[in-house]
Amino acid sequence: MRQVLVVVLVVLLGGSVYGQNLTEILSNKGAPSGRIVNGVTLRAGSSKQDSGGVIFGVSSYVTHPNYNSSTSDNDAAIVTISGSFAGVQNVAVIPLQETEITISSRNPPKCYALGWGYTNGQTRTLPDNLQYVDLQLVTQNTCAQTWGTSALTQQMICARYNNVDMCNGDSGGPLVCRGRLVGIVSWGAQYCPGLYPTIFGKLTVYGGSTNQYTGGVIFEVSEVIIHPEYKSTGINYDAAIVKVKGSFAGHQYISPIRLQDNEITLSPQKASWCYIVGWGYTNGDREDNPELLQQMWMLLLSQYSCAKQWGEELLTPEMICTQLPNVDICSGDSGGPLVCGGKLTGIVSWGTSDCTGDWPAVFAKVVSTSIRNFIRKNTGI
Repeated sequence: MRQVLVVVLVVLLGGSVYGQNLTEILSNKGAPSGRIVNGVTLRAGSSKQDSGGVIFGVSSYVTHPNYNSSTSDNDAAIVTISGSFAGVQNVAVIPLQETEITISSRNPPKCYALGWGYTNGQTRTLPDNLQYVDLQLVTQNTCAQTWGTSALTQQMICARYNNVDMCNGDSGGPLVCRGRLVGIVSWGAQYCPGLYPTIFGKLTVYGGSTNQYTGGVIFEVSEVIIHPEYKSTGINYDAAIVKVKGSFAGHQYISPIRLQDNEITLSPQKASWCYIVGWGYTNGDREDNPELLQQMWMLLLSQYSCAKQWGEELLTPEMICTQLPNVDICSGDSGGPLVCGGKLTGIVSWGTSDCTGDWPAVFAKVVSTSIRNFIRKNTGI
């Protein structure tokens, strides 16, 4: 799981950066899904719209598979940049909201939002500097009294405060409560009068279908628990637990998988085959984002063989490697399963950016002491 950095796209599309290599942005609609975005850039490390900071190219943009342009439901996307935000001055880390926030009308949670959107919805005045507004969360019932129950979904959260508002150009920007990213600016009233709640997207999980766009069930995320030793600037302990509201039990095509409970003994006489699944890119150019869930078989590598290629300083006991010519994990597969002998053995973590299979793919190792204890402590499994 990832942490986030607050940034804003130069093309007036907001976003919150996440990712262990600091290359991916949590945002919303605004560009063709799964395609390279030519000519779009991002400025990080400056509160000025036209100066300062560092300019990065945007290499791809992937929208939520269940995004509905008519209702703005599931209004979230991932933007991948060329390069990394690591080491850029004035860029700071913010964690994702891990639990559902209790909203009280007597003492509503205080939050804030950022953006370079219009400061006047009628004159369409654009600011030179990054804008900041205080907001208060409102309950779903209160929000529905204004917008109607048909307009709101469980993937949305609402905020308002004293005639301030989000506006055109703020979309995709962060809603921050108690130092955590809670929502993504989605939609609101025309001309931004500040008289109605602004709607923000919430984090969800999609299960029960092999198609990105149809079937399955959407679950609202209630809690995200990151491994306590994971660092956003590193690649070790790359594991997290995501809890959802409700239960997966009884849903078609959703079933549990057993955790790997023993070290796998590798033998040069007998290959150890495992498989991985994911909706990541099918080529290193990041042009082909599959509609259907992909599966591929790979060979487990010994720690020694993996370290010979990546270097001993990168490999740790919390990692396990696979490799097969012309077969690889790619951007968008992160967090997916490595299954060996019908058991969850690894979690997709890192590899090469070109996804050619020339180098080993690296996974967080489920059976390692630190990761296994982390899972047991937080789930009882």
